[in-house]
Amino acid sequence: MKGCLAWIGGIVVVLFIIGACATQMKPGTSFNSVSPPSTSGDNGGGGGSETNTDCNSAVEHSNQAFSDFSAGDYSGGYKNADTAVRLADSCSETDTPSIKGFALSARAFNEHHPSIGDSVTDINQATQLLSDCQTQPGYYGTHQGALCETQEENDISTKTNWDMSNY
Repeated sequence: MKGCLAWIGGIVVVLFIIGACATQMKPGTSFNSVSPPSTSGDNGGGGGSETNTDCNSAVEHSNQAFSDFSAGDYSGGYKNADTAVRLADSCSETDTPSIKGFALSARAFNEHHPSIGDSVTDINQATQLLSDCQTQPGYYGTHQGALCETQEENDISTKTNWDMSNY
């Protein structure tokens, strides 16, 4: 179990990086050296600063959900990830797959251990969104797209481990 948590800790680092890459970060944050992809200004349902704030909040909640998971606070992690999933719908069409994909991954990880929610459905949806992220304009062939690919591979590996433990 401890080895699994150490492996999952690597996923947290990836989540923090993709969160910084997927949305516009405020100067002075710990990720200000990472360049976010350019955005079209279309933030999904009509755009606007409130939508961008919601999207940034989705990233923050996802990051916290993975931190909670690493600390063994699955209930807190689930709540943060669930909030992130809802807020991710406010992101631009380009950013939604990466942000919602990571939020669903975080929710799946947190709901799997205490067996709350449907971790298999969430990790399957996350895998699909992270796959979509890799081909989105602004992500395809970029470092951000590679981060989505890494998280997708981690999710597939984690799900395989879950499936194997059922035997």
